[in-house]
Amino acid sequence: MASSEDTARYGKIKFGFHGGYLFPALTTKEWIDDVIANFKPRDTDIFVCSFPKSGTNWLCHIIAILKTGKPLDGPLEKQNTDLDIPQLEELTEDVVTKFGEYSKRLPIISEVESLPSPRLFSTHRPHEYLPINPSAKYLYVYRNPKDILVSAYHHFTRMNMLNYEGTFEQFFNLFVDTDGIGYFKHIKGYIQHKEESNLLIISYEELKAEFKQRVEELSHFLGLPFNEEIYDTIVKETDFEAMRTNELTNRSSMMREGLIF
Repeated sequence: MASSEDTARYGKIKFGFHGGYLFPALTTKEWIDDVIANFKPRDTDIFVCSFPKSGTNWLCHIIAILKTGKPLDGPLEKQNTDLDIPQLEELTEDVVTKFGEYSKRLPIISEVESLPSPRLFSTHRPHEYLPINPSAKYLYVYRNPKDILVSAYHHFTRMNMLNYEGTFEQFFNLFVDTDGIGYFKHIKGYIQHKEESNLLIISYEELKAEFKQRVEELSHFLGLPFNEEIYDTIVKETDFEAMRTNELTNRSSMMREGLIF
């Protein structure tokens, strides 16, 4: 998408594309392959998978509380250990040299191996680039694409490392075109595996409308305890306004100055 025609249709793009999918700006094909080749999921690992802006942080926050039964005692990214951001997109030894100062916030494969089980990871990777262990648990959260489109546009134009430059109409073209950011291809890739027993697919809208039922379903799927006390904690801690004003989940450091996550 480097031609003048592409720029006119899609706007100025600073994030990466690999295999027809959107990836963080500095991600390389080597990084993607490195995780597949060298990261081995444990039987107890939990992966929250999604297209960006589908409710990833919300679901990770819920599961982090299910794991402990208590409110978060630090940033969402630090619920495994004192390492930061257990995201598969950036789980590679090369990150340290590529990201510069930002690398201080990222774990690498060798460090992640020391994390206690169950480990919780998040990823926006498409299914075909996902490291698979048949005994690990995979959750895929999807959302009405109209809502993702609006949320992603504001997010990508405000985030430091993406800093998208273009109109909403140009971003719409990028979102829906088959050679764009791959939303429909992304969701199709997971739905094709919906019958697999270690994959649970849940919609953002269902989680919002049937919250207690869906949280209980999540706990059962993951084999994590669930009771009224834990549920009350989840309700309080994952309320939208609570998360919006909570520095532990609102990653405003990733946004351009004066803007919120």
